[in-house]
Amino acid sequence: MDTWIKSFVLTFVPLFIVIDALGNLPFVISLGEELFTSEEFPILYRTWDAYEVTDYFTSDPDYCLVAESEGRVVGFVLSHYY
Repeated sequence: MDTWIKSFVLTFVPLFIVIDALGNLPFVISLGEELFTSEEFPILYRTWDAYEVTDYFTSDPDYCLVAESEGRVVGFVLSHYY
């Protein structure tokens, strides 16, 4: 089993996908810093910073999605369209 897979309890709660996610930018940055650590992902850690995330939000905001549950950011997708 891969070491990066963490155990969790699966619960079902309402989940909302927010397309206009700019207001959630600080939460996305915080969640990314928590998830993408140098210990877990040494290569991705070098590209995860506030400038990179802000670039995604400002260049292609339609491709930046945030998942919210019970008023909290629980996931996100950042993408570019080429």
